[in-house]
Amino acid sequence: MTSTAAASTPENESLAATLARVLSSGDGRRAIAFGDRRHSWRAVGALAATLRDSLALLGVAPHERVGMVARSRPSHVAAVWGLLAAERCVTMLYGFQAAAKIAEDIIELRAPLLLIDREDWSPPLAEAARTAGSAVFLLDEMSLVAPEGFDVIGPAADRACLPGVALQTLSSGTTGRPKRIDLTAATVASAARAAARQLEETGGSSIAPSPTISVFPLCNISGIYTVVPHGLIGRPIALLEKFALAPWLELVRRYRPRGADLPPAAIAMILAAEVAPDDLASLELVRSGAAPLEPALHAAFEERYGARIVLSYGASEFCGIVTTWTPEDIARYHPERRFSAGRAINGVAIRTRDAETGELLGANQTGLLEVWADRVGPGWIRTNDLAAIDDDGFLWFKGRADSAIMRGGFKIVPDMVEDALRRHPSIADAIVVGLPDARLGAVPAALVQPTPRGPTPSEVEVIAWARDHLAAFQVPVRVRIVAELPRTPSLKLSREGARLLLEAEN
Repeated sequence: MTSTAAASTPENESLAATLARVLSSGDGRRAIAFGDRRHSWRAVGALAATLRDSLALLGVAPHERVGMVARSRPSHVAAVWGLLAAERCVTMLYGFQAAAKIAEDIIELRAPLLLIDREDWSPPLAEAARTAGSAVFLLDEMSLVAPEGFDVIGPAADRACLPGVALQTLSSGTTGRPKRIDLTAATVASAARAAARQLEETGGSSIAPSPTISVFPLCNISGIYTVVPHGLIGRPIALLEKFALAPWLELVRRYRPRGADLPPAAIAMILAAEVAPDDLASLELVRSGAAPLEPALHAAFEERYGARIVLSYGASEFCGIVTTWTPEDIARYHPERRFSAGRAINGVAIRTRDAETGELLGANQTGLLEVWADRVGPGWIRTNDLAAIDDDGFLWFKGRADSAIMRGGFKIVPDMVEDALRRHPSIADAIVVGLPDARLGAVPAALVQPTPRGPTPSEVEVIAWARDHLAAFQVPVRVRIVAELPRTPSLKLSREGARLLLEAEN
C-alpha cells in the first residue's frame, strides 16, 4: 500500500467503505510510530478486524455507541479507524481527568461497549461499567481483550442506535455543561477528505512519506481531524500523547518532516528553549490553530527557523477547520496577511454580526463570527469569537466575547470550574479568571470565599478537590482564599476585580 492508496477515492464512497478498504489492504509498511515502537498497516488492520468480529459476537449492532476513554496511543487510533469502518458510533470520554469523574461519565453514557486503555482500568471504572451495563475491551499495545466478567452487555446499557452518526465529541461547554455533538459520517468524511488533500499538497505524495507528527489528544476534534485523514489515505503517523519538547524534537530529527502541526503554546516553548535552527531545518510549513498565536511569537519563529506559519480556525461544532491557507494563498498573500487565520474552505461561508444590535457587518468590522458549513448542515452557527473579515475574505481573530479561557488548545468555561469549587463543603463561593501565561496563552486561577463556619480550606486542598471533580486542563493553577469576593455595585461577582487581585500577587 502506498501513501496515496486512497488519494483517488471516489467522493461518493462512504467513510466506512474507504477505511475498510485501506485497513484490509494493509502491508508491512509503517502505519503508526509511538516512541521506539512501530506498527505496520497489517497489524493495524488485524486489530480492526478483531474489533469488527468482537462487535458482532457481543451483539453491538451497527450505529450503536461505543464509548472510548481515548488516549493518543496506537491501539486507540487503530480502534477509531476500525469502529468507523464498522459503522459504529465512536463516543468520546475524556481520559485526562480523575478516575471518579470518568466513572461518572461512564454511568451517564451507559454505552453497550467501552474501550479503555489497560493502564486506565481501575476499580472505580470497573464498578461504573457494571452499573452502566457496559461490556469492556481493554486496549494494550496493538491488541484488545475483555477483562473477566465484562464480556456481556448488561440490561442497564442504552441500546439506542444513531443511524448516520459516526462520532460523538464533547463541546467546550461555552453555554453551560459540555454537550455531545453528533457528527455524521458524511460530515466526518467531508472534513477528513479536505484535510487529506492538504496533506498531499503540503506533505508530498511519495511512496514512503515521513510520518506526520501528531501532538493533539485523540478525544478532541483536533486529534480526530489529524487521525482520520491518515486512515483514509493510508499515510503514516507518529504519535505523542501530548506535546513535550524533547520527544517532539527527537521525532523531527528522526523523520525530517516538511510540515508540522503545533499549537501556539508549543511554538512559544520552542522559542523559549532556543532550539537550534539546524534541528528544524527540514520544516517548511507549520500549521497552527486551536488558540490565538501572538504576532510577536509568530514573527520571531519565522525569522529564526525560516518555516512559514499558517493559522487556521475551527471548532468541534464544525467538525474541525473551517478557515485555513491554501498553497496558492501562501504564495500570494504571505507574509502580508500571515497573522490572519486564512480564508473559508470549500463548502464554508463566514460573516460577522454586531454583538449588540445583531446587524450584519461589512469588511474589516469586528463582530461576532458566524459560520455556515455545508458538511454540518444548513444554517448559520453563531460563535462567541470576535473577528473581522477583510476585503479578500481573510479571517482575523480578535478575541473572545465571553469569559472563556483558552489554555493551550483547550477552552475552559469559568462557570463550570466555579460550580465544581462551590460543591466543596467549606467553600461558600468562588470566581475563576484567566491569567496570561507565556507558554499556554492563559491559565485559570481562582478566588475562593470560605463558608462562615467550619474550617478554611487551604490552596492545596482546593486544588486537590478540583482535580477530583474536573478535567485536568480545567484545574486552577493558583487559588487564593479571601474573606469576600470582589463584586460590582449591583453585587454581581466582578471578574475584573478578581483578575486584579490575582495579578497583584505576581
